[in-house]
Amino acid sequence: MDKISVIIPVYNVEKYLSRCLESVINQTYENLEIILINDGSKDRSGLICDYYVKKDNRIKVFHQENQGLSAARNKGIEVASGEYIGFLDSDDYIEKDMYQILFSNAIKYDADITACSSKIMLLNGKVKLGESDGNILVLNKFEAVAEIINKIDGAVWNKLYKSNLIKSLKFERGKVHGEDLYFQFQCLTRCNKVVYVNSCKHNYIKRCNSITTSTFSERIFDQVYFKDLIYDLIDKEFKEYRITAKKWCFNARMNVCRKIILANKSKIYKKIIEEYKEFCV
Repeated sequence: MDKISVIIPVYNVEKYLSRCLESVINQTYENLEIILINDGSKDRSGLICDYYVKKDNRIKVFHQENQGLSAARNKGIEVASGEYIGFLDSDDYIEKDMYQILFSNAIKYDADITACSSKIMLLNGKVKLGESDGNILVLNKFEAVAEIINKIDGAVWNKLYKSNLIKSLKFERGKVHGEDLYFQFQCLTRCNKVVYVNSCKHNYIKRCNSITTSTFSERIFDQVYFKDLIYDLIDKEFKEYRITAKKWCFNARMNVCRKIILANKSKIYKKIIEEYKEFCV
C-alpha cells in the first residue's frame, strides 16, 4: 500500500493543534507519514508536537526558527518519503475518510492530483459554506484550470499529489496571499489528470487573526505579485484563459487599493495606486 506524507506546518496554534492531529492519526487510511514542521512557535505548540511523536510512531517533528509557512511546507516536501503528498494547516481538521477517498480516486483514475470540497467553519461552530453532492469530475489539466477558475478551491490543503509531481517544486518563501494558487497552477502544467469529488471532507477554520483575515499589512501586495505570475503562466500554458487571468490581476489591484483606502494610507502608497490605475485603464 502506498504511503501518504501529510505535511503540517505548525505556528502558535496550541488551541487547535490537537484536534488537527487527532483527525489525521484517526484516518481510515493508515499508511501515513505525518510530518510536523514547528516553525518557531512561541506557545505550547512545540510541546504538543513532541507529545504526539511519542503517541504515534508515524509522526515526525522538525523544530526550526520561524521562517514562514512556505519555508515550512518546503521543508516538509524535502523530507517527505511517501508516494503521495498532502498538506494540512494546523488549525484545520479533516473527516476520517478524507485521505482514503483521495487515494482511492488517485488509484482508480490514475490521477496526478485528487481533491475534495471543504467547509468553512466559523469559530461559533456555524458552517459558512459546504456544498457536498458527491459528484466526481475526472479532468485533464485544461479542464482542471477551468474548474479551478469556476469551482475548485485553489488551496493545497484539500488535495493529494503524486510525490514525483511536486518534489522539485517550492512554495515561494516570504510571501503569502496567493502562494497556494500559484503552486497549484505550477502543478497543473505538469500533470495529466485531476479528479475532484464534491464531498466536504476538509474543514477550514476561519480565525480572525489568521494570515488571510488579519488587518492591513504590506503582505497584501503579495496577491498582486502572485496574480501576475499566474497570468504569465496561463499566457504561456493555457492561453484560452488569459482574459480570466487578466481579470484576476485587475481584481487583485482593486482589492489592494480598497484596503489601502480603508486603512487611510493613500498618501503613503500614492505611487502604487497610480501604477495600479495605469494598469487598469
